[in-house]
Amino acid sequence: MMPFQKKPKVVDLSGKGSGVVAAKLEECRVECVTEDKELFLYYILKEHPVGLTVVFCTAISMLQRIAAMLKLLKMNVMPLHANMQQRQRLKLLDRFRSSKDGILVASDVAARGIDVTGIRTVIHFQLPLSAEIYVH
Repeated sequence: MMPFQKKPKVVDLSGKGSGVVAAKLEECRVECVTEDKELFLYYILKEHPVGLTVVFCTAISMLQRIAAMLKLLKMNVMPLHANMQQRQRLKLLDRFRSSKDGILVASDVAARGIDVTGIRTVIHFQLPLSAEIYVH
């Protein structure tokens, strides 16, 4: 991977007053080529290190790849996907809730039905297959 040619630009997509996303939510999009997505993910996680983060992937294989990469980079990452047993998922969610800087790398299984307060950043590494999954 090559270093950034220039400082990444953040674009606000929240559409103030659109009613699609919560009023207090700041929504951004980062445009990059596929080969740089992991670099940008790491950059975002390093620039916003405080607080809980959820990274969504649609494919379990990508989720496992991202989780492994972040573990190698010594980040507090926790993978959550549908192939895990329910008790494993619940145990992992408890660990995530109790951390101050945890990164939950999750498949669409976590888009609905998890109750975690204090999440500061949500990243869709792969765009979800439906709008209902995107707007949680």
